[in-house]
Amino acid sequence: MVAGIFENIGVVQEGMETISRPNQVLDRPDSRPLVVRDGEIRLEHVSFHYGREVAPNTETGAGRTGGVIHDLSLVIAPGEKVGLVGRSGAGKSTFVNLLLRFYDLESGRILIDGQDISHVTQDSLRAQIGMVTQDTSLLHRSVLDNILYGRPSGGEAAAIAAASKAQADDFIAGSRT
Repeated sequence: MVAGIFENIGVVQEGMETISRPNQVLDRPDSRPLVVRDGEIRLEHVSFHYGREVAPNTETGAGRTGGVIHDLSLVIAPGEKVGLVGRSGAGKSTFVNLLLRFYDLESGRILIDGQDISHVTQDSLRAQIGMVTQDTSLLHRSVLDNILYGRPSGGEAAAIAAASKAQADDFIAGSRT
């Protein structure tokens, strides 16, 4: 029990450090809202590492090598489902963090429906992406309240519609009684 308490204290401390840190990724002054029509995601020669110094390629003398993601090009078609599989540290979470623009790329670009995400507002980008993390814990409230947590201004009708779209409405209705 004591170990659990200290683990939770650590999680809270890390969370407070995260939210109190100034934003390092800022919207450009000319950023526009993202407009998603089809949902194609395109990565073009994306490279990123977490600030680690990487030596130039010794064979060609060009560019930087190594890192978490190096020269990744990928197209995810509208409606296509993609699973990210790999060992710990392979770049799965980094891929998602870059798509959500929690970090700026070292090189390359990410486009959604042809729009470079570095040229759109972060709020509009993140409003278009739904994500379920590995941590499946819910707040100590009803499932409906947890859905509302994602968009409190949406109201109960929107939360119920979202649950229905996710085919979770029967489960939620049973949890309210």
